[in-house]
Amino acid sequence: MATSDSPLSVPDLTLAVARGAQIAQPLVDANFANGNTLSTFDTNNIGFSWGDQSFTSVGVHPESGVNSLIFNYQATPPPNIGEAQAEARFNLGQQFTEVWTQFELYVPSNFKLRVIKVIAVDSGQDISGWLPGDAVVGGNSAEAIVWGVSGQTLYLLNPQKAIFKDGYWSGVTLTNETRSLTATVAAGASAYVHGSNNKFATLWSGNYSGGPTTGGGGTLDVEYEGELDPVVAGAYEDTVLSCKSTETDTSPQTANLKSAATPLAPAIDQQTDPGTAIKYDFHWKRASADGVDDGVCEVFKNEVLVYGRYDLPNYDTTMNYFERGYLLGYSNSGFDENTKFGISRFRVFDSKPF
Repeated sequence: MATSDSPLSVPDLTLAVARGAQIAQPLVDANFANGNTLSTFDTNNIGFSWGDQSFTSVGVHPESGVNSLIFNYQATPPPNIGEAQAEARFNLGQQFTEVWTQFELYVPSNFKLRVIKVIAVDSGQDISGWLPGDAVVGGNSAEAIVWGVSGQTLYLLNPQKAIFKDGYWSGVTLTNETRSLTATVAAGASAYVHGSNNKFATLWSGNYSGGPTTGGGGTLDVEYEGELDPVVAGAYEDTVLSCKSTETDTSPQTANLKSAATPLAPAIDQQTDPGTAIKYDFHWKRASADGVDDGVCEVFKNEVLVYGRYDLPNYDTTMNYFERGYLLGYSNSGFDENTKFGISRFRVFDSKPF
């Protein structure tokens, strides 16, 4: 299928006309590959502007060789679980109740989305001999790999049953099968997960993350996260998408409402996507009225639907629109190595662009 990325051939154009199809034209075309900067555009019909930037720069991406907006996530190797951030904020220039955004993303070859389980073992337990790469088994035969150790804190990489605590990773005896060692973890002990809240794209109105008391009309986040129950412990399996709607003045119960929709395909396939460029399209829509839960969040990967939710209660009586946003952003998971994404082109449409 021809897209707006390339000219229509004569047969394509004839077919489009015969079907009465309308090929959406971009309202904004920030074509970094064509030499655009943060202040120049191929197209800008709505007063779009870039805002604050965190760990980004415009230049030739070191892997792809294409001029891009580069997102440089700094490494947080073990035992530094610290999160990473690289973010490009923008102002749409107009207010939209429904809008499409699109970016062409280069996924670096060293991309690995980790899930880290952080466990506080019981006082007096000696885990100094537990080393990265060791195989660990918790309760109910849940398996993991040691990522790091710091004092009485054990960090497990891509564990099975990652979100579970008592009976799996607390209130049990952990066994290091590689070294025939054990350590106990009390029931209710700290055993939290770093693996979600990895921002992919976000839109909002008013103050960011603001509800009705702080001058905001709510946000809509698309996030990606690692597999929380991998088939093979320690394996870097598919990343999955979710969409999160935060509080509005008419639906405060939706604060941090995470999507229950089932992703149709991985956001980034960790086996095949690193080292490639991918086009992502995002469809954003506010709910049409108070009490009518028909807000929309869709994500297309190379024009194939990989995520869709159509029942978001994201209506706001005073700011029922999108006006600001950012690309990528905070990564709760962090990365073992410096990880550089590149966006070679970013575009905004008022209707479906393909």
